[in-house]
Amino acid sequence: MKFSEIFIIKIRRGFVALPMILLISGIVLEISVSLALITFYVVQNSANGKYSNQALSAAQAGIDDALMQLKRNNNFSNTNGYNLTVENSFATIVVCKDFLSTTYAPCSVSNPGEDEITSTGQSFGRSRKMRAIVDVSTSTGEIDVKSIQEISL
Repeated sequence: MKFSEIFIIKIRRGFVALPMILLISGIVLEISVSLALITFYVVQNSANGKYSNQALSAAQAGIDDALMQLKRNNNFSNTNGYNLTVENSFATIVVCKDFLSTTYAPCSVSNPGEDEITSTGQSFGRSRKMRAIVDVSTSTGEIDVKSIQEISL
């Protein structure tokens, strides 16, 4: 074999090696980008769950605060809503006293004598809403909680 033939064979091997290196590098790059995106979405989903739970806790704190207000004053009512701050979250609480569903839009109590507490908790753009139906005795001031449940926004 002559020197020129050996040189041509080595050049041909180089032409085969370059596309293989580029192909393997592309595959490794795609896997790396995919793993980075998956990690990003998992972390983001975890944070969303945390903020959603904080909003639910704020809504529950709003229900508890309204129950305390009713305990102090059994005629307490606030249909415009008031705010309660809980650490990094806040709740907007509406207390409807003896309202029927046809008289005032935010209130859906259909039984006279029952009060409705609606609390919307918010934390970093996440919102959760809870509603409590309570019966407050005007004579004794005793509060009977009929139901507390999370409702859709």
